[in-house]
Amino acid sequence: MAGIQANRAYLVHSYEVDAWNRVLPQAILLYMQDLATLQSEECGVGIARLRENRFGWMLYQMDYTLTKDFNGYDTIELSTAATAFDALYAYRKFWLRNRDGEIIGEAKSKWVLFDFEERKIAKKPDWLLEAYGLSGEEKEKLSFSKIPTRFETEHTHEVKVGYADIDINRHANNARYLVWAIEGMSLDWIRKHRVRRANIIFKCETRLGEKIRIETKQREEQSIHRVKKEDGKLAAIVGIEWESVEKE
Repeated sequence: MAGIQANRAYLVHSYEVDAWNRVLPQAILLYMQDLATLQSEECGVGIARLRENRFGWMLYQMDYTLTKDFNGYDTIELSTAATAFDALYAYRKFWLRNRDGEIIGEAKSKWVLFDFEERKIAKKPDWLLEAYGLSGEEKEKLSFSKIPTRFETEHTHEVKVGYADIDINRHANNARYLVWAIEGMSLDWIRKHRVRRANIIFKCETRLGEKIRIETKQREEQSIHRVKKEDGKLAAIVGIEWESVEKE
């Protein structure tokens, strides 16, 4: 059984949609990040409390599926709950509903607690587990699909981590990796397709000023993207499932 559930309505603003009035995929990730952070604040284990103990959360994997698009000035209801902790990970689920209460998207994620000063994984204290309404007996440790890291690159592009990419943990925000991956696709492809599913595995941080190379392979309505640092180290692997849409 999951822990305490948090709920919030999000209005899709005009700056959160693309040229065809579809919600930007990265906006969905940011809504989920916002609600998880808000719940932590409400449970008394927000950013200030974590920093007092040198802690921070780092997303390790996010896998979301959106069955129906939504558009500018639509309102969605987002819910989340932590489902379990183990020695290494914390697990969290999300649900997206439209204004009629219909579930139009779901996500599962796993996170690691890290030492903010030493930048290494930290042991999760009991008070953190209890804050989310978990007992330690929960068995819902979510399973995740792997993404192949070995593939023949079809094309590459490069970006530089800028000021607007950096979040409160002083590294590139997780949503930026999806942005970088999608920018490897042609505009005509994006116009005719939408992101139905995005599965992202984060391997290491990227920091302000770093040059990033994205290597892409596409097969029919699936694409895989390796996000690499300048020294060749893998920062993330992104798998996207696309769905054809009718656009003029």
